[in-house]
Amino acid sequence: MLNTFRCPLLLVAVFFLTGKAWALSPDRIVVVANQADEHSMTIARHYMEKRAIPEKNLILLETTTGEDITWEEFLETMFNPLREKLHADGWIEGSLGDSYDFEGRRKLVTLGGRLDFLVLCRMPLRIKNDQPRVDRAPAKPPQKQFLVNQGSTDGELALLAAPNTPTVSFVPNPLFGQLRPPSMILQQVIKVARLDGPSVAATMALVDHAIEAEEKGLRGRAYIDLGGPHKKGNDWMQEAGELLEGQDFPVTWNRVPAAIDFTERFDAPAFYFGWWKVNVTGPPRERDFRFPPGALGWHLHSYSANSLRRNNYRWSGPLVQRGITATVGNVYEPYLELTHHPHAFVKALLAGMSAGEAAYYSLPALSWMAVFIGDPLYQPFTVSEEAQLEMMKKSAKPDDLAQYTVLREIERLKESLGLTPAIAYGEKEFNKAPGLALGYELALLNQQQGHVDEAVKSLAFASRLPPIFGANEQGLAYLSANLLWDLMAREDAFELMQSLMRSAIPDAARRAYLPTAISWARTLRKTGELAEWSAQQAEFEAQDRAREEEKKAKEQQKK
Repeated sequence: MLNTFRCPLLLVAVFFLTGKAWALSPDRIVVVANQADEHSMTIARHYMEKRAIPEKNLILLETTTGEDITWEEFLETMFNPLREKLHADGWIEGSLGDSYDFEGRRKLVTLGGRLDFLVLCRMPLRIKNDQPRVDRAPAKPPQKQFLVNQGSTDGELALLAAPNTPTVSFVPNPLFGQLRPPSMILQQVIKVARLDGPSVAATMALVDHAIEAEEKGLRGRAYIDLGGPHKKGNDWMQEAGELLEGQDFPVTWNRVPAAIDFTERFDAPAFYFGWWKVNVTGPPRERDFRFPPGALGWHLHSYSANSLRRNNYRWSGPLVQRGITATVGNVYEPYLELTHHPHAFVKALLAGMSAGEAAYYSLPALSWMAVFIGDPLYQPFTVSEEAQLEMMKKSAKPDDLAQYTVLREIERLKESLGLTPAIAYGEKEFNKAPGLALGYELALLNQQQGHVDEAVKSLAFASRLPPIFGANEQGLAYLSANLLWDLMAREDAFELMQSLMRSAIPDAARRAYLPTAISWARTLRKTGELAEWSAQQAEFEAQDRAREEEKKAKEQQKK
C-alpha cells in the first residue's frame, strides 16, 4: 500500500518554465538487448531501425529471460558488464579499476556520462531483496520501510556512472525538478528507459505510436480518475488535469473512489492519470480497447509494474498491450512521494521535454522501484494544435481522431469567444466528418443554450449507427442515449440503446446498462426487448446467487 512520508531530500520545489531543457539525439541512445532472448533482439532491432540509432550503439548481454533477477545475477550479467562496456566505448568517462566495491560492483572513478538514454529491450525487471546484503550494508536508513535492497533494475542502472552508492533504500534523483540541469548534474545519472510489454507487437508499437503521434499530432481527451487514498496524490492529479485544460484538452474528471466504469466515457484517452485499483479494470481491461497513438499516463499503484508481460495483471503491462505510448510504474512498494509525480510530468512535457526527460524530471528517487516504459525520444507536442487543424483542412477524408482536434478547438473558442461561435464552428466541422464524440459535445452545448431541437439533431444520427460499439465508445454511446432520453427524443434514445445492447459488450457493461434499458423498454412498451433484457437480468441475478451460495458453503466448510 502506498503511504506518504516526510523526507527533507524530497522537498524540492517544481517550477513551470518554458523552453527546451535537454537535447536528445538518436546518436546518443544506447540500446541494450538480451542475446538469450530472441524477442529482446527483435525489439531492439525494430527500435534502432525506426529511430536511426547507429549499430555501434547496441550492447548485447546474456542474462536471464525472466522478469526477476537476484543481486548476484544482476551484478554478474547486467551491472558490471554494462559499466565495463559503457566505459570501454567512451559513454562513461573516468577510470575503471580492477577491484570491486563492498557490493561487488567494478570500481569506477568517474567524470560522468555522455549518453542521453540507456534503453533496455525486454531485460530483467525486478531485483529480488537480498537480506544478507541488507544486514551487512555499511550504512542503513533509520526508517524501517527503507531497509530493503529490492527494486527495479532500471533504477539501479541509473547509477552506473555514480560510484559507491548505497543499495539499501533509495538515492535522491538530482534531475528531479530540474528543467535545465547543469551539465555536471546531468552527467551524474544514466537515464534508463524500457521497451517491454505483454507481447512483442505491443512493445514495438510503443515506438511506432510515438512516431505516428509526432507526425500527425497528439489527439484525444484527458481523463483524471481521482478518489485515491491520499490527498497529496489527488492534488497532483488535479493539477495535472488543470494544466491539460489550460492547453484546451477536454478533461473528464472522476472524483469518486470507484475507477472509471462502463457507464462513463473513456474514448480516445490521450492522457490518463488514475488510481487506486490493484489490477486493470473497466474499459482498458477489454481486449479490443485501444489508446490513441501517442497516449501518455499511468495508474498509480504500489505494484503497477510488478510484471509487464501479462495482459490483465496490474496496470503498466496491460496499458502497453492496449496501445499506450508512454507510461510508468513501480515494481515493489515505492511509497507515494517516491513515485513519479503526474503534475510534474505534464509540466515537463509542456515545457518541451521528451517523454523520457519528463519521466526523470518527475521522479524523486533512483535505486528504487520505478520504471519508465516507452521511447525516451518521444515528443508528444511536435505538431501543434494549429498545425493539426491545417492538416485537417488539407485532408480529403479526416480519420476518426480528427474530431478530437475539433473538440480541442471548441474548448479554445468557448474560452475566448463564448458558446455561440464554438457551436457554429463545431457544427460546420460535424457536417464534414460526423463522429459520436463531436455529436455528443454539440448536443451538450446546444442543451446549455436551450436549443433542444439542435441538440437532438446533433446526436440523433447515433441511433442509426450499426451495433458495433467497441470498448472505446461503449460508455460514450450509453451517455449519448441517456442525453437523448433527457431531451425527450426517446425513440432515438431507445434505438441507440438497442444498438449498444446488440454490440459485443462484456458482461460487466451489460450488467451496468440493463437497469436503464429495461426501464426504457417498459416505459415505451417494447415488449420484445423487455422480455429479452429481463431474461438477461434474471440470468445475472441467478449467477450472483449461485456465487453467494458457493461462498457460504466454503465458509461453512472452514468452520
